[in-house]
Amino acid sequence: MTLDLATLTGDYTIDAAHTTIGFTARHAMVTNVKGKFLDFSGSLHLDGADPSRSSASIDVKMDSIDTGNADRDGHLRSADFFKTDEFPAMTFRSTGAESLGGDDYRVTGDL
Repeated sequence: MTLDLATLTGDYTIDAAHTTIGFTARHAMVTNVKGKFLDFSGSLHLDGADPSRSSASIDVKMDSIDTGNADRDGHLRSADFFKTDEFPAMTFRSTGAESLGGDDYRVTGDL
């Protein structure tokens, strides 16, 4: 069964209860550190008939970083990394969307 993307056209809000914004970073070239952001919001406008008219927007509160280690989280918030006192939010705003064929799409934008 093939889904007609046009039937999904509409506006959507990220459901934070069912979404994770996470990352994995190499630490000391020995191990990987996993983390996530706990406070974020976002929306998507999907145009199934013309994906190029779709758009996405995400806002992340940088103080909400959580790697499971309070000392490391504090260091990541500091001027050594994210400078969350100066840059409290990370934002993504799409600048384009395109179909790559089949079920694949690409959304590009400014972070």
